[in-house]
Amino acid sequence: MALEPDLKKVSQLHALYRPYATRILQVADSIAQKHNMRCRAVGAYRSPEDQEIAYAKGTSYVRGGYSWHQYGLAMDIGLYA
Repeated sequence: MALEPDLKKVSQLHALYRPYATRILQVADSIAQKHNMRCRAVGAYRSPEDQEIAYAKGTSYVRGGYSWHQYGLAMDIGLYA
């Protein structure tokens, strides 16, 4: 897996947050690789409508309009074996 798909997610974040998010992913992925896993960004910006859908599905505890995702200040990451 290359880092390029993650950079597409990172590009959705607030401009001031992007360098930190990129570094977090790099460090987390480096640590994960030592355990034969990978760390990837699986979500970033989420509109209030998409957040409300995630809340309705039970995949988020926050309703639309109250999530850091809609401001580009949150990123979801996942570990993959």
